[in-house]
Amino acid sequence: MFYASGPICSTCQSFLSAYLQATIYDARSEHVLAPNFASLNASANSGCSLCQIVRQYCLYQWSNTLLLSNEHQITLAISNAHQDFLRQMSRSNPNIYNEVANVTAYRRPMMDVGLENNWSVGVLLGREYSPYCFGRLEVASPKPISHLLSTEYAEQSIYSDKGIAVVAAQAKNWLNICCKDHETCAGFTAIGGHESKKIIPTRLIDVGNDEQGQPAKLHIVSEDDGTDIEYLTLSYAWGPVTDFPKTTKSNLQGMMTRLPWSKLPRTIQDAIVFTRAMGIKYLWVDALCILQAKGPRDQAHKADWRHEAARFGHYYQNSVLTLAATGSSSSDQGLFLTRLGLSVPKEPLTYQEMSSSGSVNEVVIRPAPPEWHKEIKHSPLLQRGWAIQERYLSKRILHFTSNCVLWECDRLRATEADPSGSQMELIRRTPDGDPGFISIFRGNKDDNSEVQLGWRSFIESYAGTLFSYPSDRLPALSGIAESMKHRIGGNYIAGLWENSIHQDLCWMATEPFSESFQKVHTLPSWSWATVGKHVSFLPLTSPEVQVKSWKLKNNGADTSGQVSGAKLRLHGRFKELNLSDLGLRPNPDPDVIDNVLKVDHSTHARREQPCAYLDTTVTRDISLQNHPCLLIGTGRHNRSSQRLDCYEGCALILEATGKRRGRFEEFRRIGFIAYIPWFDSEMPIKERTIDLI
Repeated sequence: MFYASGPICSTCQSFLSAYLQATIYDARSEHVLAPNFASLNASANSGCSLCQIVRQYCLYQWSNTLLLSNEHQITLAISNAHQDFLRQMSRSNPNIYNEVANVTAYRRPMMDVGLENNWSVGVLLGREYSPYCFGRLEVASPKPISHLLSTEYAEQSIYSDKGIAVVAAQAKNWLNICCKDHETCAGFTAIGGHESKKIIPTRLIDVGNDEQGQPAKLHIVSEDDGTDIEYLTLSYAWGPVTDFPKTTKSNLQGMMTRLPWSKLPRTIQDAIVFTRAMGIKYLWVDALCILQAKGPRDQAHKADWRHEAARFGHYYQNSVLTLAATGSSSSDQGLFLTRLGLSVPKEPLTYQEMSSSGSVNEVVIRPAPPEWHKEIKHSPLLQRGWAIQERYLSKRILHFTSNCVLWECDRLRATEADPSGSQMELIRRTPDGDPGFISIFRGNKDDNSEVQLGWRSFIESYAGTLFSYPSDRLPALSGIAESMKHRIGGNYIAGLWENSIHQDLCWMATEPFSESFQKVHTLPSWSWATVGKHVSFLPLTSPEVQVKSWKLKNNGADTSGQVSGAKLRLHGRFKELNLSDLGLRPNPDPDVIDNVLKVDHSTHARREQPCAYLDTTVTRDISLQNHPCLLIGTGRHNRSSQRLDCYEGCALILEATGKRRGRFEEFRRIGFIAYIPWFDSEMPIKERTIDLI
């Protein structure tokens, strides 16, 4: 006999019954709730309260792309990992064990939600809220659940005058707190330092005032405006919709009179409306504030773009606030998105069941709030390369996602559901709560080696972000590169740093290539930016190559990324290698698009097998050819199975261009080879000086 405070399906009833019968000493058990997300969604729409809560949880935990593929079953599990979880948390803060233990009660096992093998932190249990309750903890706290979700958050559609007013009021509150209390945010100068002249936009949008009949229009910034002019910036993805009005040399005067409102994409319209709601007069949007191309021979656009591209970082750094369309993949989707996760019961689900002894067992399952770091992790916008720099260089960001609005500055990460940021404070104290390179970039670390290590870690993910124009990959990094140059000194050479160039050359393309893959041939072959895929850097322990000289041609400053030519003159140990002699073979499946040559483990017994990562897709006969290779040095590879470090040779795979300058032959890079038994071979090794383009 059972009681549920809301309707539940038979599958959920069976699971809840099993949950109440389980003890904290039982082994983990798993129960399939739905074969895929579409099935879960159908059950939730039919009224099952637990399916609705789990659906909401899935929307908050995983990307829509993963969920809507409908290839993964949804699983509920009964587990008991409370003590292990607390011990993990206590590693970063010994006091946290007692803090959490004081507000938790372990009368029941934990309840997890899984997407096949992708297990997440589990469902929230208990009637009440605690700042230490995130994930699977069952809690007992005097604070009511209303502390977590406001009425406006739970019920108000953001796409209404009232909804916009509610969000704008919260944003103003965050902004006031930041301006008043956050010294590090007020003093944040990623580019140029405190003594440099403040750079402000050439053009801004005057957002006007609908009530007073003042239309939005373009404004040319003059000396009369002063350098303290207040404006917001917009970070967004153009997406496939590119035929909307843009500013060109020929329509500039018309745009200064009135913007063609009805033809503007929804995201730009929303940004203008929200800027008005914030009480700010000006907004910067790239499509309207930079002269766009009217044709391939539009010299005015090219000159304006070169001028403005080098200043983008300053524009974001000096704005009051950046509005980010973080949940949108296209400019026609807008800032104010439909919040699918709010389609849940307003009250927790209470389930009771009478035991054989006549006692009543109970479990309470309540809707979860959206999580700041998950909203950022799965956001469509931050898959776009330009948006990465815009985020890093902005003092403050208001992220509009599909589930809520987020605040981000150096001192506070918060959501509408958690405006004080208490959840993020707790996550920061856990081992996996470090936000990565962004904290190093915005911090004041003096250890250049740590900063450069963070840079390479950042590049590993940045290299695979999306661009409409692959040649933008370095220009979209110009502001971060300029800031890094002020931090660590030295020269910046097409994505590499002169003072760590040996290590920076040790990149390998680790992401599969697609049929539509195109290399950026205007960039030097030795720059990671040529491939447009995620890369990995092999840690270099003992460099063997010498950089004799380098040359770089830029259409702007060396950090601008507008590279028109580059060359390295290298001296090192040179050797012809036949990849098949090392046992390297392409994937035997002809339908697989791959760039990696590996050893057949069934015929080779070396502990660490050589592996070649080509900078383009593999041709069937490439392993049979001899390739000139230049030893970079000895790299370190972690053998995770034995937790030991292994040291092996690593080299650039080259091909001759057929050109030479005097006695220096010219080559280009075509790949990287790791874990080669360089010193074991009897083949002759020559020392040579070459030019690498």
